[in-house]
Amino acid sequence: MLAIALIVDSETNTLINEPILYSKGLINKGSKSITVNLKELINQAVINKLKTKTNYNELKTIVKVVASDFLFKKINRNPMIIPLIMSRSKK
Repeated sequence: MLAIALIVDSETNTLINEPILYSKGLINKGSKSITVNLKELINQAVINKLKTKTNYNELKTIVKVVASDFLFKKINRNPMIIPLIMSRSKK
């Protein structure tokens, strides 16, 4: 299982910080390069998607597709991916 948490500023349509990955039984502690590369890929994909008009369902789909494709290429597994998108607005 892999949970990916994103914090999005809903007013400016930007990411507040890089994605946070929570993994259980999927990626070993010693394979830091996989998590670093996955964070970079997800970060770039979400930033590119946020440049256009989008909604949270589209962001979740982008995160799932990018993560599942990358992990299948690297470790030959299809884990359950849970995207968590949190919104922050300055009201």
